[in-house]
Amino acid sequence: NKYSQNNKQLFSKDNLIAWVADDRNTGDKFLALFNAQDQNKTNDIKDEIKIPVNLEEIGIKGSCTIIDVWSNKSLGTFSKEFAPVIRRHASGLYRISVKK
Repeated sequence: NKYSQNNKQLFSKDNLIAWVADDRNTGDKFLALFNAQDQNKTNDIKDEIKIPVNLEEIGIKGSCTIIDVWSNKSLGTFSKEFAPVIRRHASGLYRISVKK
């Protein structure tokens, strides 16, 4: 996003990847999640999986509201953890606003 700063990878484990950035104008956070898992020979990788993110790890203490950036839909209020379901070879982009 052209309005973001402090872009950094939060984690990459088992081909589940998270990046976080700050909105320099509002103080909101952007969270990008990627499910880069491939189907394996034993078919034990699911077509979709929850990708949990500890909100305190990105500086969110207390509750926050989360919007799906691509659909512009509010996903609700969260505290401690956000764990959207992401399909294999798909991604999600979210705006996180601290509740005031």
